[in-house]
Amino acid sequence: MAQHAEDWPEESIRLSNKFGKTWGGPYPVNKVNTCLFMVDEASIRHVLSENSNNYEKGDGSRSFFRELLGNGIFLSDGDQWFVHRKIMSKMFSRNLLRRTSEVIQMKLEQIASLLLNAMETEEQYVGSAEPRISLDLQDIFFRMTFDVTSFVALGCEIDSIGTYGAEGGQHPFAEAFGQMQEAILQRFGDPFYKLKRVLQIGSRERRITVLSRTLADHAASIINDRRRTIEDGSELGPDILTRYLEYSKRNNVPMSNEELKDVVTNVLIAGRDATACLLTWSFYELSKRP
Repeated sequence: MAQHAEDWPEESIRLSNKFGKTWGGPYPVNKVNTCLFMVDEASIRHVLSENSNNYEKGDGSRSFFRELLGNGIFLSDGDQWFVHRKIMSKMFSRNLLRRTSEVIQMKLEQIASLLLNAMETEEQYVGSAEPRISLDLQDIFFRMTFDVTSFVALGCEIDSIGTYGAEGGQHPFAEAFGQMQEAILQRFGDPFYKLKRVLQIGSRERRITVLSRTLADHAASIINDRRRTIEDGSELGPDILTRYLEYSKRNNVPMSNEELKDVVTNVLIAGRDATACLLTWSFYELSKRP
């Protein structure tokens, strides 16, 4: 496994076909931890649902991803995990799904407009020495899924697609989120990252500290605005942040901005990366096999 870190997606599929239901080995990057792959429905149900208390994320994962995921659903265990699951299970309401589909349609229309404008511009340069027009589909898909998930998680419009190709680049929240992911993943293979984090040694750990504050500040602005909306008694949307605030008020369980920020970043990870990567690889394969 460790020998195929660079082509891991293809290698994991090959090994799954070879070994079948469950298999494992050393983690392909740091070669120290062990990972298990399960492709059998009964095994996955056993780990994630029927006997989940026996399969904790553990302190190692919480320490590694602390600045990005905090105590959100991806890193929590036990009672805390069940609270997250209980609240998030209600996110698939008809109202939220309907509004989400409307946002997706709006984002797809924005992407279609980008593509049409690029095609029209390209036609103007046919036969000339001017450089060809190019679009980064992966960047566009990540912007789209970030915008849609931001609506689901926060109930707000980030509109990072609207800034594609603009001089300002990404929305500050979206940019900090992406850079934080990259910086955290660079810890793989570094056995001294904890010491470097405490002493703020190296540009990576200092960068993570700065990005963590940026994410916290942007999230706090949105969360405080939502808190004021609840206090005013105004009508609230179906987003996940609202559901957590309602749960806090209804059960008299105080939730800090830090806890709610963790909720937001976990939902953004879940909703942005997987879908954007799937779309990117789908178009790549279509381009190779038209």
